[in-house]
Amino acid sequence: MGTQEARRTMNRLMMSFALIVTPGLLAGQTQSGEVDRYLRSEMTTRKIPALGVAVVRGGKIEKTATYGMANLELDVPASEGSLFQINSATKSFAAVALMMLVEAGRFQLDDSIGSHLDSLPVSWRSVTVRQLMNHTSGLPDVVDNATAGTLLARNAPEAVAFLAPKPMMFPRGTSWSYNQTNYMLLAMLIEKKSGLAFPRFCLEREFAPLGITRAFFGDSRHVVPGRASGYTKFNTAGGKVTPLAGVQNTWYEFEPFLYTAAGLHISAIDFGRWLVGLLGGKLISRKSLEEIWDPTKLADGKVFHIEGSLGYGLGWPLFDRPKHRAAGGSGGARAAFFVYPDDDLAVVVLTNLQGASPESLVEGVAAIYLPDLKTGGSPPSQP
Repeated sequence: MGTQEARRTMNRLMMSFALIVTPGLLAGQTQSGEVDRYLRSEMTTRKIPALGVAVVRGGKIEKTATYGMANLELDVPASEGSLFQINSATKSFAAVALMMLVEAGRFQLDDSIGSHLDSLPVSWRSVTVRQLMNHTSGLPDVVDNATAGTLLARNAPEAVAFLAPKPMMFPRGTSWSYNQTNYMLLAMLIEKKSGLAFPRFCLEREFAPLGITRAFFGDSRHVVPGRASGYTKFNTAGGKVTPLAGVQNTWYEFEPFLYTAAGLHISAIDFGRWLVGLLGGKLISRKSLEEIWDPTKLADGKVFHIEGSLGYGLGWPLFDRPKHRAAGGSGGARAAFFVYPDDDLAVVVLTNLQGASPESLVEGVAAIYLPDLKTGGSPPSQP
């Protein structure tokens, strides 16, 4: 083949290749730019100082970005490595840890908690692991939500002793109530069956295999390198929640015995890496994931719904709508993520503002990739 003919052949091949790949590349670039514009606009409207986003599609991180200011007072911009507090979205990580132990044969979801943990009150012992994970246990809550979330104990033994005389909220399995005692007991179960406290289990078993090295468990009392400072849109003085004209600093405390319920700091890109590993079967099987995403049924056989099409799985809130079902987590009215299993899509939005309504931001980003997405309302924020 002559040199000119070879060049013509190569040009034809390159043009054919361009015709194949360019539309997809252009679509991805267009969607990425649209995400940037949408989130920057919403940050201005909602007065969000810093925000991190990750979009996972096709088994990889398709889009990640961080915008805004990690610290307003010191004029520190947020970066890809900025860590965000995710509050109750931590429960989704706890659910994966528990399923890892189920797959390892350490216990089963329908085992009674009393068969694995000693010295529990008699009325608690028949509650199952599944009922703890999906909040149908009926146990008295270690957090008093009537007084703006006052913690009633400082460690697990103190909590059990304090709550033991109190009556069950309802017979186990008959109703649903978001309850931090459930995740206290699940932390005890993880430690007993793995020999590791939950934060260490998470760091060693869930994060290290995926190359995640900068996640941190703690609260405002800890020095967390790279943490985006926390802000709030609300004044909660006197147990009353009133909106602020701007934003102010916020303080949060999580005792270690409740780190399964809240306490994880993570960057948006590392959250995306965790989702890539999780959805790719590197942590638990797809069967176990579907178990987590199975809507909770009460003792009467009816599927429980919080509002509209929103249900609850095992540590993960659910949208069981006919199209674009979703499962994920949210926390502190500042952080949220959703997996759209039938669309091969997941979206993470982390902010440093309490009151940012991140669930609607997740759905807004998802709608850029799924134009016919009908939200039907966003899931309520978890504490």
